[in-house]
Amino acid sequence: MVSQIKHRGVVSSIDGDCVRVTITRHSACSSCKAKHFCSSSESKDKVIDIPTPLATSFSPSEEVVVMAALSQGTTAVVLAFVIPLMLFVGALVAGLKLLLWSEPLSIGVAFLLILLYYLVLALNRRWVSSKFSFSIEKLSDMPSGTVSD
Repeated sequence: MVSQIKHRGVVSSIDGDCVRVTITRHSACSSCKAKHFCSSSESKDKVIDIPTPLATSFSPSEEVVVMAALSQGTTAVVLAFVIPLMLFVGALVAGLKLLLWSEPLSIGVAFLLILLYYLVLALNRRWVSSKFSFSIEKLSDMPSGTVSD
């Protein structure tokens, strides 16, 4: 069973004991022949700062593998999607059924609650980032076939 999430990336810079890695994520339809006609085919760059005592052993433009525990992916999904969905549905049901508000008011309050949730999450960025840790390895040091990205 897979216990780690692995992504290929390229070292964009090194600052002290921190390696900045750019990961280019391609959508699932990147191999589709009709991608030129579709607006959903895209690639997105993600930049991750990875503190490591081995930062000096990496160099800019070097291909690396960024790894995180699978449980961290689950935590990210819960924080980013599950909790906001529960807040939205809970606020909507409470507004409509318990408080007997109109639909527009209930929806507005539900959206404000989600906005407030993401604001609190952003203000507690240090706590959130303490829940996630990444490790980095040189692509050349990885056994072949262990990284699918």
